[in-house]
Amino acid sequence: MPIYDFLCEKCKHTWEKQLIMADREKPTTEPCPQCGERDTVHQYLPHAAAIGDPVRLGIKKPSGLFRELQSKIAQNHPKHEMNVR
Repeated sequence: MPIYDFLCEKCKHTWEKQLIMADREKPTTEPCPQCGERDTVHQYLPHAAAIGDPVRLGIKKPSGLFRELQSKIAQNHPKHEMNVR
């Protein structure tokens, strides 16, 4: 789902919302979450889709155990034998 940015023209509050495309205009019909004013919210600067973005998905770096296992595999399989692409 795309992430959309919204701005309240009155208080200049900005926020992001992840919405299906059919609902992308819905926040413009709602009051500003900061000041509560109606008819002041506008969509601006839409984001590119965040497909597979590890930060947004909450994925952290691999554990030390994973890196240790990776290292052992690399030691047992010299680079010229591996088909790394």
